[in-house]
Amino acid sequence: MIATLELGPKGTTTLPKKMSEKSDLRDRALNSLEETPEGTLIRPFVPFPMELYSEERIKEFEIENNESISELLASTSDPRSDQLPLPLLGVLSK
Repeated sequence: MIATLELGPKGTTTLPKKMSEKSDLRDRALNSLEETPEGTLIRPFVPFPMELYSEERIKEFEIENNESISELLASTSDPRSDQLPLPLLGVLSK
């Protein structure tokens, strides 16, 4: 589908209804506008919730993770690094 759009004095434009419906662009919804080598791309924007952690909460995570690693090491009969699960090899080698 090809459409001609007019850019208003405040930079606004209106997409044809059929085109916005086909592209799942909804009224008053957030949309992403991206420059590409082929031109401008408009697509639905899906925000993801982001949680910000305080320094205190980060320290709690570190303590919990260290305790979990210590518990795993204590329960392993052969503590050689080649016997540990792969994710722990990276943690322990730092």
